[in-house]
Amino acid sequence: LPEPTVGDASASGAARLPASLEEAVRAWEDSEIALACFGPEVVRNQAAAGRAELAAFSATVTDLERRRHFERG
Repeated sequence: LPEPTVGDASASGAARLPASLEEAVRAWEDSEIALACFGPEVVRNQAAAGRAELAAFSATVTDLERRRHFERG
């Protein structure tokens, strides 16, 4: 791990955390540390779990979407 950031981390040029589950799954799959620590089977299984969560979410109509479509209708 890098040394702790003091002050405004967004101005430090430090790597950012993933902003979405999709980014996190990609980062997990590309992580040499995850592969070395957990092995390829765990990395694959956890990535598949993340993708299943993404698929379930994308198949769901949210309350916000319902409200916005009814407002425009």
